[in-house]
Formats: sequence, C-alpha cells, structure tokens
Amino acid sequence: FVREVLPAVRAKAGDVPLHIYGSSMTEEVKALEDDLVQPAGFIEEIAEAYDGHRIFVAPLLSGAGIKGKVLSALAHGVPCVMTPIAAEGIGLRHKHDCFIAETPAEWSEAVKALNEDDALWQRISGNALDYIREAYSFEVGREKMRKAFEAADMFLSLD
Repeated sequence: FVREVLPAVRAKAGDVPLHIYGSSMTEEVKALEDDLVQPAGFIEEIAEAYDGHRIFVAPLLSGAGIKGKVLSALAHGVPCVMTPIAAEGIGLRHKHDCFIAETPAEWSEAVKALNEDDALWQRISGNALDYIREAYSFEVGREKMRKAFEAADMFLSLD
C-alpha cells in the first residue's frame, strides 16, 4: 500500500498522513516511517487507532471471514476505504457505508472525496454506524444466538 498506492493518493489528495497499527510489526514495516508514514505498532487502547483519524484504510490482499478491525472502525464512525477482500463477508455497500477500492486511482478518489467533502464524510459515517447497529449490535447477536439455540433444541423459547 505504501509503495504502490499511497503515492497516487498523495498526488490526488495531498500529503495525507498514514498511521499503521498492529502487533508484531516487522522491521520492513517500521522502515517505511517518514514524515507522513507513522508505524505505531501495538497500542493498548483500540480507540487510539480510530479516534482523531478521519479515514480508516484496509488494504488487505488476503484473508477470510469477517474483518474485526473494519467493523471496529465503522463502529467508531470512521469511514473506511478497503479492498474487496477486506469488505468480504461483511455486507457493506460501496459508496453507501464505505468505499471499496482496487486500483490506485480508486483509492485516490475515495480518500480525496472523504478528506475534502464533509457532507460525504458525515453521510458515509452515519450510514456505517446505522449498519453496524442493524447487523452487529449486541441485541442482534443475542437474537441470532437465541434462534440458533432454539433450532438445536438447546433453549426453551418464551414465545
């Protein structure tokens, strides 16, 4: 991402900073540090990865299942730009509650738009928060678990 996509993003959207979070950060990633790329590594409080940041990027090229960090960013109201693999299995909608990008040009357009258009940023953030409440809230999870237990005859329904 830093070598292949970020130069295009900066050419289009200006000198946007990139903060990189994650445990077990390699020396290769640490070596990417410059004035605008800040490899922070492991952080104690996950909110630090979202609070104070305008956009969350998830340039995943592999992986399966639901991506917890993407859902967490959306739950914090931070609009996301991500690869199709990062969006896979979550049910997000491009340009409704996130941006899905594949090419450097698509990444550049999405970051520029979210960085410069406050109304767009608010709409995407609000839609993402709504989606998280509708699809991943505690209440929704509890109801799905109840139905699963009922279907397996492991829970007596009060209905």
